[in-house]
Amino acid sequence: MAFWGISTIISIFGGINFVSSTDQVIKKSLKLAGLRRGEKFLELGSGMGSGLLIAAVDFGAKATGIEISPFHYFASKILTFKNKMINIKMGDFRNMDFGNFDVIYCYLSPKLMKKLSSKFKKQLPHGSRVVSLAFEIPNLKPAQVEIIKGKNIHLYEF
Repeated sequence: MAFWGISTIISIFGGINFVSSTDQVIKKSLKLAGLRRGEKFLELGSGMGSGLLIAAVDFGAKATGIEISPFHYFASKILTFKNKMINIKMGDFRNMDFGNFDVIYCYLSPKLMKKLSSKFKKQLPHGSRVVSLAFEIPNLKPAQVEIIKGKNIHLYEF
């Protein structure tokens, strides 16, 4: 219980508390992003790894997750250990280079999305996509917005 509590505090100080999404919403989000077999997928704040599993198993992507919470990091490592298409890193995604990824998926707070806006513009190569669940990326115009199970899904193309 203490480990979970400490992990929650780390997440909150990192900028966001853990919030999950349904598999259906994740699948529709990745379909909207046009994720294809063999593409490099990154989930910012990968939580328990469900987005990574969907990207790898359902779409055939090489999935990478980054998670700041020790509890969620270790739990996701256990839940995904059999899948060789999944790599999970523990750390803060704000210190990560995004230039090698085709699709980035995030369900982050507006404050974090604002901080990531310029990083996306600077680092993402032509043809890459960002799909954001619920919150817009300030200073960027979405290519498409869909409502899935009451949540806005914003697709950005670079």
